[in-house]
Amino acid sequence: ETLSHENRPREPSSSLWEPPESGWLKCNFDSTFRLNADYMGVGWIIRDDEGHYIESGWAKLPQVRTSLQAEANGFLYVTQRIWSKGMRQVWFEGDSLALVNVINKREECTDLGNLLLDIRHWISLLPLCSLEHVNREKNQIADRLSK
Repeated sequence: ETLSHENRPREPSSSLWEPPESGWLKCNFDSTFRLNADYMGVGWIIRDDEGHYIESGWAKLPQVRTSLQAEANGFLYVTQRIWSKGMRQVWFEGDSLALVNVINKREECTDLGNLLLDIRHWISLLPLCSLEHVNREKNQIADRLSK
């Protein structure tokens, strides 16, 4: 199940990146968490429905305690960035199944605390958005950028 304003059947999964539906942007994101590091990293790449490059980047964020918190912090950062750039119809893909499940199933997660409330607030500002889990192979660029 994905967070979406409309349910669309998806094609069978492969290791290659797949473009979003017509009119949508796709943002692949990933976070890097290393125990005893001073910071965590987040990387992202945004492409349109024809696969054309829109933007990519990397940010260094304050360190957190767990890999789930790192993924959530990274997703919040990218969501805020996308909103500030005026993008409103975005399909997010990340390789943290735990994060995707917490957000899509609207579960509570004490490990995320207020961070989860912040994420839900920012995605509510996007009229059309979706979050889906993808395997690491489809998320390679974002993974490399996050390091």
